[in-house]
Amino acid sequence: MKQKPIAALAFLSLAGGILGIAMTSRNAEAQTAQNPSANSNQLQTINCFQYYKFGSVKLNFAPEKYTYAAGDTIKFKGTVTNENAYPVADGGVYVKIYRRDKQGAQAQNGEFQVSQFWGVENLPLSAKQQRETEFQYQLPTGLAKGEYLAQFFFTSAGKYYLAGLPFQVATAGGAASFKIDGAADKAIYFDKENVQVNGEKYDFRAINKPVGEGKEILITVPLWNPTETPAKISLRKNLFYWDDLNAENLLAGSNDTLVIPPGQKQDVAYTITKPERSAYLLQLTASDSRIGQTTINIRPLVSGISQARLSYSGLASFPLVKSGKSVMFACFHNTSDGGSEGKVVLTLKDEEGKTISQKAYEGKISSEVMGAAQEISPDKNYGKVQLAAELYDKTGKLIDSSNQTYDCGQFNPGICGDSPKSPSSPVKAGVPQEAKFFALDWPESPTAKWLRKLTPLLVVLVAAGLAAGVLIATKKFGKGKNKPKNKTS
Repeated sequence: MKQKPIAALAFLSLAGGILGIAMTSRNAEAQTAQNPSANSNQLQTINCFQYYKFGSVKLNFAPEKYTYAAGDTIKFKGTVTNENAYPVADGGVYVKIYRRDKQGAQAQNGEFQVSQFWGVENLPLSAKQQRETEFQYQLPTGLAKGEYLAQFFFTSAGKYYLAGLPFQVATAGGAASFKIDGAADKAIYFDKENVQVNGEKYDFRAINKPVGEGKEILITVPLWNPTETPAKISLRKNLFYWDDLNAENLLAGSNDTLVIPPGQKQDVAYTITKPERSAYLLQLTASDSRIGQTTINIRPLVSGISQARLSYSGLASFPLVKSGKSVMFACFHNTSDGGSEGKVVLTLKDEEGKTISQKAYEGKISSEVMGAAQEISPDKNYGKVQLAAELYDKTGKLIDSSNQTYDCGQFNPGICGDSPKSPSSPVKAGVPQEAKFFALDWPESPTAKWLRKLTPLLVVLVAAGLAAGVLIATKKFGKGKNKPKNKTS
């Protein structure tokens, strides 16, 4: 008899859990029906991750051969795959080249970076498209022989991350190895193990403790010349806001020259006297054509500074079809916990610059990634449009923006044709985050459909389970004579 109430409770828990999942699916359907109207004057808030999926573009590149000499031109060939159900405009592949640390897995702060560059630009991707592409890069002269690593990243509009985080050494969208032979054993390098920010050791594989608001930031980086030749170094210092992908993020730049004796080091120092941004990226690049090139990126964070930024924007389908439906959307967040007031404006224009739609969200921008969207129902076909996303602070100052061009001529051949058709299952807006599991795969997934059809039966089973539980409890505990006697051992 003791096991019956337990069995009943276990049954109720299982049935209730399944019922909860089924009801979530039903709620997803109900919420999906409340898509933003094309006649609405404002952007409707949505779950950003309905559209934005980090890692949704896959990169697979390899060098044309394995072994090179310093100064050679290296060619990479590969594929870029868009796993999203919508097109990605203004795509680009960003590349970082590293000389592998001989410590291997024991290297606490990654490899020794040599350079970074845009491998491919203006690479639009149709929905679910895989594109073959290639690029080449001339390796710097004077590099030390050894194993090298290329890391690949993919962005949209030169700022939205879809594969890898370029400012984080441990988060690449893809990688490939190659070797440099026939060169010297040693070359100049920045000592990544002994970088300091305000006297504290900097960890390249972690999120470091933010610097307090209003405090000066002093960054010191040892630069070594391990060769037997005096190093006559050209040193470039660039300070960016957030990352180095977009030239608009460059805050300051300077050139310097250094002479470092053989086997010696010199500390390179940089001071941010009055930090006004929530995140900086200091990029140092040192080169001597005889004994190599080295670069390093240090990203100090600043606490207490409220600053919003765009996270992603795009169109849910393209081309735009007369009387069809699509969605323009944007994601955004604040870089501090407190959040701030702000305004996001999405403007869609045709190739002549005429506005097709312009909508805005105005209100709180939190540290959690937010989303806003608007349904589009054009009055004619559009084969080329431009989507502009603008972010304003509470004073009306423009603090972030992007422009993405959608052009039939640049996407997969045949995407438009003479009579473009509306997508058979366009991405929908207005789905809450808790329903994401079911709502991201339209049309309705077989599991969700099965659970939805099973819901009436589950309700009956839950009711029967409740009745059984009540009956068992009543028989066992309801009458005083049936109450169990206390036992002692």
